[in-house]
Amino acid sequence: MAGATYDMSVYIGNRTGSDNIDGYTVGLYSGGVLLQQRTHLDFKPAEGSWGLLNFSYTAPAASTGDYVLDRPLEIRLTSSGVQTNFDEVSLNASKVTGSTALAITNPSFEGNLNGWTVTGNMTTFGYIGGASPTAGNSMLLANTSGTVSQALTGQSVQADTLYTLAVDLMSRTDSLPADGYLIELYAGVTLLSSDNNSINYVGWPGTYQYRTSLVTYAAGTTNLPTGDLTIKITGTGTGGQEWFDNVRLWSTPIPEPGTVALLGMGGLGVLLRRRRR
Repeated sequence: MAGATYDMSVYIGNRTGSDNIDGYTVGLYSGGVLLQQRTHLDFKPAEGSWGLLNFSYTAPAASTGDYVLDRPLEIRLTSSGVQTNFDEVSLNASKVTGSTALAITNPSFEGNLNGWTVTGNMTTFGYIGGASPTAGNSMLLANTSGTVSQALTGQSVQADTLYTLAVDLMSRTDSLPADGYLIELYAGVTLLSSDNNSINYVGWPGTYQYRTSLVTYAAGTTNLPTGDLTIKITGTGTGGQEWFDNVRLWSTPIPEPGTVALLGMGGLGVLLRRRRR
């Protein structure tokens, strides 16, 4: 659903002894595309106890060109270790309406990166092997560390407004896989929100992997940060290749509180177990 925020929660149980958690994944998908996920590396309850895992995903506010919108949602609970216990799975949605796409110069990194301020080892590249840009004819390539940034002149933080920044990412797994990125949204010199390498490509199938990084910031009513909204994209790796494309930024008035429960499975007591050899 365009412009909606989805809040996912599930209880994770960690058995005492030799069968304690050593691998699980909880993922939220749309039409087979991964939106957000967490693993045992993000959250692991103490042995002999249950703990509540929470995470959120905010859908892009405009549907044009965004492949994750208007597709069936799917929750995947996966055990990759000896034993993982899941219970009380829930998914709630808060609908956001009235979104506006903010104008970005050269959002798909065409030509000579017109509109972007470039620092370090950043360049554009077209089609490579079986991979292609998600928008336009070029992608932004960070071979090692480097940064591009763009200030949206005249666009400042407005009260009671949700800002959603989306950037498509691509990693090649045959050689030089992505090993670090940082996407930031500023108001002047004030950092509003960021995504510091939250998407892990390790273990995904295929040679070229596409995912979308989402950065959100909800402005309050008072004490607003000042200065032009500024997008900053950095390759933080040390030798891999990180590819970026199709930068989008939406502003959305924050509605009155109201949440619709989409899914609640109490007492499911799902137990996923790997067979011992």
